[in-house]
Amino acid sequence: MISTCSRTALAAALAAGLLAFASPPVRADEPQWTDLTADGELQHWSMDEAERDVWLAQGSAIAADNRKGKNQACLVSKEDYTHFDLDLEVRIEEGQLALRKWHSFTIYLRKEELGRDGWVHVSLTVRGADVRFYIDGQPVSLSSENQLPGTNTIWLMADPGSLVGFRNVRVRRVEKDSPDPFIVEERPEPPDLSDARKLFSGSSLLGWDREGDWTLAAGAVIGRRQGEGACWMATGRLDWGDGLLGFEFRGLSDGEALSVLLNYDPKADAATEVRLPGSSQLDPEQWVPVVVAFRGEKVVLWLLGERHELPRTSRHGRIGFALLPGTECALRDIRVRIEE
Repeated sequence: MISTCSRTALAAALAAGLLAFASPPVRADEPQWTDLTADGELQHWSMDEAERDVWLAQGSAIAADNRKGKNQACLVSKEDYTHFDLDLEVRIEEGQLALRKWHSFTIYLRKEELGRDGWVHVSLTVRGADVRFYIDGQPVSLSSENQLPGTNTIWLMADPGSLVGFRNVRVRRVEKDSPDPFIVEERPEPPDLSDARKLFSGSSLLGWDREGDWTLAAGAVIGRRQGEGACWMATGRLDWGDGLLGFEFRGLSDGEALSVLLNYDPKADAATEVRLPGSSQLDPEQWVPVVVAFRGEKVVLWLLGERHELPRTSRHGRIGFALLPGTECALRDIRVRIEE
């Protein structure tokens, strides 16, 4: 359908990735994951001989140029799957692509549904008839039609008139009751918030309401609570809903030094409170990274390599921090990612 030269140029352009893409939440070298595109070949896939010129593999990318085709072009996995996780990047230059489990479901995607140009991370979890789909880590609602359980093949599809790419395609067989690895709260490791919105610049407390003794020093904010007077700081934005919070802290006093306030309502004196230890349990010279996920009925805290689950007692309100009487604590690099 196209010359070898143009097919090679196409694959190179798709594989190059014109937009930088953050590392996906699962890695190809994790146990039980099979990389279906790592070899630069199509050895894990079968296709109709009439469509062979549509597909080209190069490196970890597969390009499909079906702009002159009259039918869908399909790559079909050589192995069958029942319960599995599928993780990949897709790119749409023209037209539409689809992901399918034969006799179970088909998910169609156009560029406008991906939200941006370039390579976009998509993921699927399949547990029988329970199918969940994610774009850049965000869940996307699917129609319940044709989501049937069973064992069958995985299909990568390019519609007629389409120029699309698939990259870093990996799959993992799991048990029916296995947790969903693409749900942030289920992961043993904290999510990366390096690209999340910064709430504290290190040089100003603009955008924060506060009470008590808070001072700036060396890119951090230090709170000191002497006596029984209140000492708290909270975002000026009143309602944050569900999301992720990340920051670093140093407990400069003994005991529990800091309370993280999620969905804090000062008027109602309501918040989901997460208490963090002070210098008696931590090195007072060490900055300790913290990530907190708050979604639905649950709060998940990642601290010192451990994951902790807590009940969520409030659903709407500010993000804030409070000190206990007689304590001192330093904070820096406060970031948030919110589900709008």
